[in-house]
Amino acid sequence: MNLEEAQKEAGKINNEILNHNKSPLLIVAGPGTGKSTKVAERTAFLIDHKGVPPDKIYLLSFTNASANDLREKLEKKTKRASEILLSTVHGLANKILRENSKDNYYISDFLDDMIIAKDAYPTKSRQELKDFLRMRNKSVANSKKEDNQQYDKIKNFYKSFNFYEITAKVVNLFETEPQILKKYQNKIEYLIVDEYQDLNIADQKFIQLLSSSENTGLTICGDDDQSIYGFRHASPKGMVENFYSGNFTNKKMCCCWRSPTSIIEVSRPIIEMAEKELDIRRIPKLLFGEDTQDKVEIISIPSATKRQNKEAIWVAEKIKDLLSEAKEKGEKYRILVLASQREITNELKLILKDAKIPLKSWRRRILKLKKPKLLYYGLRFIQESQDNFAVRAIINLLQGNIALSEIVNLAIDKRESLWDVIKEESPPKIRNSIKMLKILETIDRNMEPVKIIDKIGDILEIAKMDKGYKKIEELAKSSENINYLLTSIANEYLDVESSEVESPIEDEQFVEIMTMHSSKGLTADCVFIMGAENEFIPGIQLTPDNIRLFYVALTRSKGKLFITFVRSRQTQLARGQNIRNRSVFVNKILENVNQRYWKYEKLS
Repeated sequence: MNLEEAQKEAGKINNEILNHNKSPLLIVAGPGTGKSTKVAERTAFLIDHKGVPPDKIYLLSFTNASANDLREKLEKKTKRASEILLSTVHGLANKILRENSKDNYYISDFLDDMIIAKDAYPTKSRQELKDFLRMRNKSVANSKKEDNQQYDKIKNFYKSFNFYEITAKVVNLFETEPQILKKYQNKIEYLIVDEYQDLNIADQKFIQLLSSSENTGLTICGDDDQSIYGFRHASPKGMVENFYSGNFTNKKMCCCWRSPTSIIEVSRPIIEMAEKELDIRRIPKLLFGEDTQDKVEIISIPSATKRQNKEAIWVAEKIKDLLSEAKEKGEKYRILVLASQREITNELKLILKDAKIPLKSWRRRILKLKKPKLLYYGLRFIQESQDNFAVRAIINLLQGNIALSEIVNLAIDKRESLWDVIKEESPPKIRNSIKMLKILETIDRNMEPVKIIDKIGDILEIAKMDKGYKKIEELAKSSENINYLLTSIANEYLDVESSEVESPIEDEQFVEIMTMHSSKGLTADCVFIMGAENEFIPGIQLTPDNIRLFYVALTRSKGKLFITFVRSRQTQLARGQNIRNRSVFVNKILENVNQRYWKYEKLS
């Protein structure tokens, strides 16, 4: 099949997707094939041409960013976009659990769970607690029952659950109380799930239960080759099994509207490594793109040292040339710089900032940092002083890793709140925290959210110019009350993405720097992949996840693609391995791809 035939086939497949009935539909969509647009089109078609009531359609994705992208696309396709339920999978699970939970609960992240685990197992080391939580989260994500009575006792006392546990609790709710499941099935006529390959087994079970009624039309969409959240226990195997099950009508989107043939050909042997070298079953697919003059450029650079990082210098000069050329032509131009670790691009960031190049960089989510967390837990405590974990978290953030398991267990035994027991016992080691909590307790929760934030900041000595303070202050300005503000902040905890944009960019020609993981779903005119060294990627071991990660990074570009690595790295990043080896992924390209698609240059 050539490109013209692929485009003709794509038109036919598109019509079949739009007009498909209620029977289970599986859409396999490779990078750049317009998957999210097609999901939005099918949703709009059901509303505007099939007469399906919008509130009977549930449209789900995996991250907040992908859900927002779907919303933008849907708003361009139908005027009734706001009437459908559009959410992340975890957002919907949280909504259902809240509607059917007698008690209030809070959403926790990994650092919160570390505090809880320390209270449950005070004699365990920090590393032992991390290992315990990772194994527990893996079991919960894989729908396996865990018997950790002491940990569960502390968790229930704090009423704090992470997004793995929330989904698992909803699955358990549906299985033990079928009338509740039936209630939600009756609300849904069409359930459409994007990015299905990123869901874990418990998430997939949640979707399967929701769509198990004959009256519900299920559509799942994704690409097993782009599943890169293995560290969050994603199971692309579920999508592959559905493809081969015979229970779904399978539709493949194979026309790549993003990347040229050179990038498609260079990426093909990379993704095939999963099957050929690791025996991972994949959904077979071929991508077709447009032929262009651009070749993928692989650049071998002599060294990166503390004094002179030649990789960063080379990439910076290339970026300057590309942006200058685009500016002269009056063209919009977006450059993505990707690496397996954030630190690889640190020197490049400094060079570009010094050169005043418009730079859109990513950072760790602000609301995951210490000061904004203090504000968040301060808000929770002001709203409800009986919020046990808010009290525990404030003490931990103010005074560090202080052991409080005896006080916590005493509160459980006495069936009292942690704050009441602390006031009764007044442990000397947390005297400072008690003083702060007593002052916080005097704040009127009915005040305007902005004023509450201001008072918390003063009490806990958080600078008004702190990025975390400003972020929460911004949320507070658009919040009617403290409850609304807390809900806005809590939604951040349900998002799997650990990064966010540091600052917006208004320039038409700019550079965006991020990790490969953060690039999922993005597109740029030009992409640089830095640090393509074996020691970085794949690292210690070749895995399906790092194969797919490199594949995703390769397929972000609409045109130019540069892959760089150094032969010697004399920096902390080298971790003693100063002589570097080019990545096995680069070797695979050089050994298996026709040279008309790539160019190799060894700099001296």
